[in-house]
Amino acid sequence: MRDRVWLWSLALLLLVATGLALWGIGAQSLWFDEGWSAYAAAQPTLIAAANADATNPPLYYALLHVSARLWGDSEFGLRVTSLLLGLLGIAVATRWSRTRQGRWGAILTAFVLAFVPLLWWAMREARMYTLLMLLALLAALALDQLRRKPARWAWALLVTAELAALYTHNTGPVIVLWL
Repeated sequence: MRDRVWLWSLALLLLVATGLALWGIGAQSLWFDEGWSAYAAAQPTLIAAANADATNPPLYYALLHVSARLWGDSEFGLRVTSLLLGLLGIAVATRWSRTRQGRWGAILTAFVLAFVPLLWWAMREARMYTLLMLLALLAALALDQLRRKPARWAWALLVTAELAALYTHNTGPVIVLWL
């Protein structure tokens, strides 16, 4: 019974976070930085999308190029990728919190993240911030596992998340050095 209440509480919080992030997600036009994302998404090939912005690493642009084929290249279509990555980030943070603080600590983590305005903003931007957050959380989760009980999957996750962070944003090296 407790697990069911916990799961329903978590599902409700993720639903609220989704609703808050979806509210008006396509209402504002793209701003300058999002224009680079739109430009990358509109490229004819994945390689061209990855090379569309010489000032940022290519992973997010390649991902956005692929997702634009699924969601379209409207404001909503470009921003929904960040929304989904942000929701995954909330889920990973909740999972990590559960291992450290128990079920109700995890619910508190999900609650706080569902109502953080900075995360709402990031989930409504066609930029790489939620991907970077997700990768940092995955790397931190893997590192925490390695400190408690080393496992091969944790090493693989740590290396993969750190490499992906390096190809996501210019602050990726800071995250790798921090961890």
